[in-house]
Amino acid sequence: MTNTIHNIDKTYFLKKNILLILFLIVVEFSLVFFRESYYQNLKEISSWLFAINFSFAVFSINFTFFGTEFSKYRILKNDIKPRQWFNIWLCLVLPLLLPVIYLVNVKYFHFFSLWLLPVVLFSSLDNAWRTWKELNPREYIAKSFSSEIFSSYLQRLFTQMEIEVKEFESYIKNERSDASPFSTFRFSPTSIGLKNEDIWDKLIELLNTARTNQDHITFTKTFNKILELAELSFNTKLGSNDQYNERAGLGTISRKRIQSIVISTYKDDSGGMFTEVISTVLIKEMMSDKCRANPLSDYSSLISSNLFWLSSRYLEDHSESLPLNVLRCFHSFAELSIKKIKEGNSDMAVVDEHNISSYALYIKSLCQKAIEVREEHYIYRCIEALGFLGCNSAKQDSAPTTLACLESLAQIGRETRANSLNCFDRKCIIPFHSHAEENIGHIATWAVGKNSNPTIFGGIIQAVSRLRGVVCKVDPKKGGNPVFWISEEVKDDKKVPHIESLGGMYGYSGKIDYSDLNNLAEYKLEGFMGEKFYSTPVPIS
Repeated sequence: MTNTIHNIDKTYFLKKNILLILFLIVVEFSLVFFRESYYQNLKEISSWLFAINFSFAVFSINFTFFGTEFSKYRILKNDIKPRQWFNIWLCLVLPLLLPVIYLVNVKYFHFFSLWLLPVVLFSSLDNAWRTWKELNPREYIAKSFSSEIFSSYLQRLFTQMEIEVKEFESYIKNERSDASPFSTFRFSPTSIGLKNEDIWDKLIELLNTARTNQDHITFTKTFNKILELAELSFNTKLGSNDQYNERAGLGTISRKRIQSIVISTYKDDSGGMFTEVISTVLIKEMMSDKCRANPLSDYSSLISSNLFWLSSRYLEDHSESLPLNVLRCFHSFAELSIKKIKEGNSDMAVVDEHNISSYALYIKSLCQKAIEVREEHYIYRCIEALGFLGCNSAKQDSAPTTLACLESLAQIGRETRANSLNCFDRKCIIPFHSHAEENIGHIATWAVGKNSNPTIFGGIIQAVSRLRGVVCKVDPKKGGNPVFWISEEVKDDKKVPHIESLGGMYGYSGKIDYSDLNNLAEYKLEGFMGEKFYSTPVPIS
C-alpha cells in the first residue's frame, strides 16, 4: 500500500515537472522571436538582463539557506534536497557564464542574458516553493505522518518488542528458575521507541516547537496525529495470538508517551492555551463513536485516565470548566456501557460490569479532590451524577456499578461532614452528607421497584450504616419517602455502632469503626454486613 502511494506521488510530480519544462521551452522560443523583432532594443537593456539574472540567483540561494536557518520550524528540514542543490548550482553557474560570454564575444551577450533569464527564474521560484513547502508544518504533518507510515513504524517497533520479550522470557526461565514461591513478573518494555528515526520523537519535537511558537493550529493537528498513532498501537493485529506481550508493549509505550506530553504541557504552559487544546481534543475523542463503542478498550482507558489527571489539576487551580465536562463524560460512558452489556450476550459480561464500575470510582476521586480544595459546586454535581448513575445501574440490575455508586456516596458524605462542608446553594441549608444520603434513597427506590438482587439491597443498608455511623435497617413502606424507611438499631437504649471487620489468615484481622466520624478510612462496599473471613492457606503437598 505504501509503495503504491509513493508511486502515485512520483507519477504526479513527474507529470508536473514535464509541464513546467514544456512551459519553459515555449518561453525560450518566444524569446527567440522576440529577439528577431527587437534586436536594437534588446541591446539597450542587456545590462539590466545581466543584473536581473544575478538578482534571481542571489534571491534563490539566500532564501534556501537563510530562510531555512531562520525559520520557526527549522527542525523540519534536516538537509538540502538534491533537487534544490541542482537549482542552486544552476543559479550559481548560469549567471557566471555571462561575463565569460561578454569577454569572448560581446555580440551574443544580450542574447544569452535573455535566454538564461527564464531558466534562472524557474530555478529560483522552484527553490523558494520547495523550501517553503518543506518548512510548512501542515504540509510536513500530512506528508510524514500518514496511516501507512504509522503502520510501517509499528511493524518495526513490534520487531523490537519481540527481541525484548525474548530477553525477558530468558531472564524468567534462567535467572528466576530457582525462585519458590515464584512471584509473577509482568513484561514491560525497557525502551520507549526506536533508536533511530523514531516517529514518537518527531511528533513530540514538532509539538513542543508549535508550543514554543504559540502555534495552536499546528499543535492541535500534531496532537491529533499522536492520538491516531496511539490508537493504532492499541488496536494493531501484528504477530500471532500468543504474542500479547509484544502488542501490550506497543500500548505501554503509547501510554507513557502521552502521559508525559500531558504532564509537561500542563507544567510548562504559562498561558494555559495549549493545556486547553489538549483537554478539548481528549474530551472530543472520548465522546467520539470509536470510544463510545468500546469504553473498556485500552485506548478509552488511556483517554479517561489523562482526562482524570487533568481534571484533578484543574480543580487544584479552582477551575471547573474541564472537570464538569469530564464528569458528564464519565457519567454518560458508564450508563451507555451498562446498557450495551445488558443487551448483549458477551462471555465477558460479568468482568465488563466490574470494570465499568471504575467510572463511578473516577467520579468519587474527583469529588474527593473537590472536597480537598473546597469546591462546593463541583461536590454537589458529583453527588448528583453518582445518584443518577446509581439509579440507572439499579434499574439495569447492574450490581457492581450500583455498589460503586453507593460506596462513593457514603464516602463523600463522611468526608464532607468531617470537613464541615455545606451545599453550595445559598437557598439550601441541607449539608452535603444529607444530600449523599438523599441520593442513596433515590437509588433505593429504583432497587425496590425493580426487585433487585439482594446484593444491591444489602449495599444500600451498608451505605446508610456507614454514613450514619450506626447499624441501620431499611424497611420499604408503600407511599413513604426513603428517609422514613430507615431505622437505626438500638440495644440497651443505645444505638449500635456500625463496625465492619475482616478476618484474615492465621488470625490476622482488621476493623473500621464507622461510628467514629473522624475516621475516614475507605473500604470496599460489597453489600455484606458484619465480619468477613478468609480461609487459611492450603498447604503445598
